[in-house]
Amino acid sequence: MSFLRQAAHATLALCAMTAGLATSTSGAWAQSAQRNNWQGVYIGGHVGGTVGSMSPATTSGFVAGAHIGVNGHFDRVILGVEADAGATSNGNNGLGSKFRQGNNGSMRGRIGYSFDRVMVFGTGGAAVSNYEYKTTLGSMSRMRMGTVIGGGAELLLTENVAVRGELLHYNFSKSSFANVGGPSSVTPRTNTFRAGMHYKF
Repeated sequence: MSFLRQAAHATLALCAMTAGLATSTSGAWAQSAQRNNWQGVYIGGHVGGTVGSMSPATTSGFVAGAHIGVNGHFDRVILGVEADAGATSNGNNGLGSKFRQGNNGSMRGRIGYSFDRVMVFGTGGAAVSNYEYKTTLGSMSRMRMGTVIGGGAELLLTENVAVRGELLHYNFSKSSFANVGGPSSVTPRTNTFRAGMHYKF
């Protein structure tokens, strides 16, 4: 009877130790998972290149700017909002005319999926940009609204620093400019490839 009592006590002690070890391991794993958390406000910068069209001529150039956003982390799903602003040399020099895109910005929603330190995401929202069209008749500028959609991936280098690569497609409304022989209609479409870095608070 004494032996059975001792065995029962030993079994209970072993169960308690196992439960404690499991709880400790679970807590350590949770802390490790939280260490690579995408949640928070971030601010950063980006540079890249553009390829597009202005119906029917092609355009190209460079882009640089800054972005600010906030993410919410829900298990492996990341939901966020991001705004960006910058300048671009995107444009085209045609026969007797010159087209240039200037300052631009956007406000976008983002949805991503986390693979620990790596996140893939899709994004979309509203965009705005100003355009300048120069001909022998003079220089004209227009501010136009549009849409932007795209996607990319981010990598956490540290708990607070991340790098990214993304592709964004911009579609702006049609603009009419005076030209020799009658008005010219321009409908800008731009694909922007950007690399960036940000700091998360």
